[in-house]
Amino acid sequence: MDELLVVRAAECRPLREAILRPGQPPEAYTYAADEQAQALHFAVKTAKGAVQGVASVLPEARTDGGRESWRLRGMAVLPERRGQGLGRMLLQAVQAVVQQRGGGLWCTARTNVEAFYLAHGFRREGEEFELPGGGPHVLMSWNGVGKRMKPVPRRGAPGAPASMPGDEPSDEPADEEDLAGEDELGLGDLDAEPGDDELAAEDEPAGDDDPGKG
Repeated sequence: MDELLVVRAAECRPLREAILRPGQPPEAYTYAADEQAQALHFAVKTAKGAVQGVASVLPEARTDGGRESWRLRGMAVLPERRGQGLGRMLLQAVQAVVQQRGGGLWCTARTNVEAFYLAHGFRREGEEFELPGGGPHVLMSWNGVGKRMKPVPRRGAPGAPASMPGDEPSDEPADEEDLAGEDELGLGDLDAEPGDDELAAEDEPAGDDDPGKG
């Protein structure tokens, strides 16, 4: 069974390279904001721990006049796993985080996956453009719907209850990479039904031709 996990950026890079930047140097698939405290990286793994898809949400605001302050980067799904709902699972995880934090989401998507993003509430902005080594892209944005979700406080945080719903006594040490409960990110409501057209979505490293740059 596949599992959606929060991982370190380093676990995303092999798939970023293989799917999005084959044969290119590490700087092509290593992003400046990868290690920032607010960056969050998702991976879908098999029961044996094999990474099947990845996506990252980074604290990177648009500088072209748009108001979105979070950027979706490095989204990729293995070719043999496309059409099975993994892309939807990853994207909805990113959207849940941005909905919780506020600020809106943007990305530069390859034109062949534009329909996937449109189906998940994104809107296209401006004309198609070409990025060197990446092919035709479009700038897309998403600003959520309805009310912003209220964050669930982590254990031990000021104002947090002494115990959280569903807590069970345990002698095991806390895992630093634990989600601290899927509901904190709104992941408990994710719909990962198969059947979507899956994707090797991508947004390019920032450059003069990147519409996210001023």
